Amino acid sequence: DLVREVHEEYVKAGAEIIQTNTFSANYNKLQQFGLDKQLREINLSAVKIAREAAENKVFVAGTIGPLGLRIEPYGPTSFEEAKAMFKQQAEALLEGGIDLFVLETFSDLSEIQQAINAQAINAVKEISDLPIVAQIAIQMDGNTVFGATPEIFTKRLEDWGADVIGLNCSVGPALFLTALEKMREATTKKLSAQP
Repeated sequence: DLVREVHEEYVKAGAEIIQTNTFSANYNKLQQFGLDKQLREINLSAVKIAREAAENKVFVAGTIGPLGLRIEPYGPTSFEEAKAMFKQQAEALLEGGIDLFVLETFSDLSEIQQAINAQAINAVKEISDLPIVAQIAIQMDGNTVFGATPEIFTKRLEDWGADVIGLNCSVGPALFLTALEKMREATTKKLSAQP
C-alpha cells in the first residue's frame, strides 16, 4: 500500500511518468535475499501497482538498475550472463505492461561497466521497441566516478541505442544543469534529469 500511495502522490503532483519500484529487482540483487525465484512475480507486481496508481493518466516506466556484480575478467560473471540478467528483468517488466524503460544510476564507464551498460540496452532492444531512458550518476565535478565527461558518456549511451539520455541521483540541480549543457552539445537526443 505504501508504494501505491507514493505513486499516487506523484500522479497528484502532476508527474507525467511514474517509475516501477524495481531498481534492484534483478536476479543478482534478489538472489542475495533468496528471492531470485520470485523475480518475475516481483517485477509484475511492481508494474501492476504502478499501473493501478497511474489510472491511465500517466506513463509507467519499468526501472532497471545496475546488477551490483563484477564482470569478467574482474569477476566470475560473463557478459552473456549479465545480459541474461538484464533481459530477464526487462521481460518481466514488459509482460507487466510498461510504457518505457528507465535504466538508471549507472556510474562507472570503465571498460567493464561500458559493457554492462551496453548489455542492458541490448537486452531491452532484443525484446522490445519501447523507448529507453538511460541515466548516469555523476560526481561533484560533473564526471562519472572514473572520470568520463558528460560529452563522453552521452556519446556512448547514444551509440549503444538509448532513446533519451539523462542524469539521476548523486548531485543537485545546479551541477545537473552544467552537465546537461555539455550533454546537449554531444547529442540531438532528448535529455532527462532526476536530481
